[in-house]
Amino acid sequence: MGERDGAGAGDWRLLERIVVTVGTAVERYAVVSAVAAALMAGFAACGPSGLPPFRAASQDAGRDVSIAPGSGGGAVAGTTVLGSRTGGSVGPGGAIAGTGGGVGDSGGAPAGRGGGMGTGGLGTGNADTGGASTGGASTGGASTAGASTGGASTGGSSTGGSSTGGSSTGGASCPAPQMLCGTICKDTQSDAANCGRCGGVCGANQDCINGACQCVAPAQMCGGTCVDTSTDLHNCGACGHDCRFGTCTSTQCNPVLLATATSVNSLASDGSSVYALDTAGNVAGKGVLYGCPLAQCGIGGTMSVVRAGLDAPTDLLAVPSVGSVFVSQIVSGAVLNLSPTGTLKATITFPLSFLTYGLATDGTNLFVSTGSSSDFTGIQKTPLGGNTPSHLFAALPSRILYDSASNAIFARDQSLIFKCPLSATACATFYSFAGYQMNGFAVAGGKLFFALLNTSSQANVNGGLFSCPTSAATCTPTTLVPGSAVFKPFAVDADSSYVYTVMAEGAFRCAQAGCGAAPTMLFPCSPSGELANDATAIYATNPNPVAATWGVLRMAKQP
Repeated sequence: MGERDGAGAGDWRLLERIVVTVGTAVERYAVVSAVAAALMAGFAACGPSGLPPFRAASQDAGRDVSIAPGSGGGAVAGTTVLGSRTGGSVGPGGAIAGTGGGVGDSGGAPAGRGGGMGTGGLGTGNADTGGASTGGASTGGASTAGASTGGASTGGSSTGGSSTGGSSTGGASCPAPQMLCGTICKDTQSDAANCGRCGGVCGANQDCINGACQCVAPAQMCGGTCVDTSTDLHNCGACGHDCRFGTCTSTQCNPVLLATATSVNSLASDGSSVYALDTAGNVAGKGVLYGCPLAQCGIGGTMSVVRAGLDAPTDLLAVPSVGSVFVSQIVSGAVLNLSPTGTLKATITFPLSFLTYGLATDGTNLFVSTGSSSDFTGIQKTPLGGNTPSHLFAALPSRILYDSASNAIFARDQSLIFKCPLSATACATFYSFAGYQMNGFAVAGGKLFFALLNTSSQANVNGGLFSCPTSAATCTPTTLVPGSAVFKPFAVDADSSYVYTVMAEGAFRCAQAGCGAAPTMLFPCSPSGELANDATAIYATNPNPVAATWGVLRMAKQP
């Protein structure tokens, strides 16, 4: 290049470098200014305290350009400092640097010493001190408690995330143990509509206790549902105890009247139907057999006539294994083998025109107590479904029972109980109850149960409810319930766990091992006379002296 206006070539070259340098710096300053303005606009939501100082610099010839925030921390002040590093405008290896700077400390955005984004990328520790700086996404950021009181308070997206006790941005927070459900704080430890969580609704008869739905007394959990066992028909007194019929009151199933009759002297159930024998139902000297399927009986259904015109019937026996109901008759001396619907299957007759009384079975044979017009003659047997009677024992019983535990027949007359082992040829006296009236006896679980009434004492001294093991040769009674002026038992029946009895005050239950002087009342009616039971219910006769009729009651067994 030639000389110009007296200046040397070196001077022109120096001037040219200065112009280029300044031009380049100005160009870079313009670019950095635009970038800084965009970044500052993006950080405007970080709060009123302002932005960290951004420094834009040209590394050419060591001349720096600084961009500092205004006094309010908002817009760029636009201060330009050329050739100065005061305030950390130019880092040793970058374009935008400085302690706590915008894009790196040692090494900035354009590649200086240290390369790309510099140590720490967005400052030492990224978004920590020197990253987005104090006042960036740190103090005054998104808050320790999520976005708690005041919206953006201490802590960024820091410890706790959505904080203990609240969760709305700038909204209300809830004190522990409450939880924000919609816009309302709810105590999820006790709120039945938000139990354990928002929207966790407890069911009927439930309350929220310690964050869990629990049954409220007297309700209890039965099959995943809280029910009031004091009144629930299908869970009466205990889970699964189904009254099936009637109602449940104070944890007890109430009895249902199945039928009325003139005079009922025998009840039986075969597990499918229940039967009642009315000794004088339609015509003098004639009786009626009533029956009712268990699926209907007591649920809007009543007992219907199975067979009428019976000759002074005395006992009945239902045997489901052969599908028969046997009825003994005094006048004709025959036993009728009937179907459950009353169809005559066979008539079993006995020699010498014996009168027939009690009935029992071992599952193979039918046992019948028989007698003449002047006395009881003995015990006969015939195969179930057959008509080939043969003589077994010469006892004189009116009622008989079969006990599988001892394989013996137990029979009673006016003052004695006999034990007649089927392996023997004769009966032996098992127990004498002379001076007492025996109102009923039953066998179950290897025990014989019987009720005695002291006919000579109003206080029923020495009467009561008793048991004896059937394996014994003779009976030494165990007192289950002592007799008294109040406890005067009539009929007796038993199952594998309990013995049942009735008296003027109602129907009672006692454990086989005994119940002291306090048997459990099942229902406070006035049944007397006869009892029967099956797997789900007990049956009793109930006299109505005003109407001169007897009722047949059915009640679900208590747990």
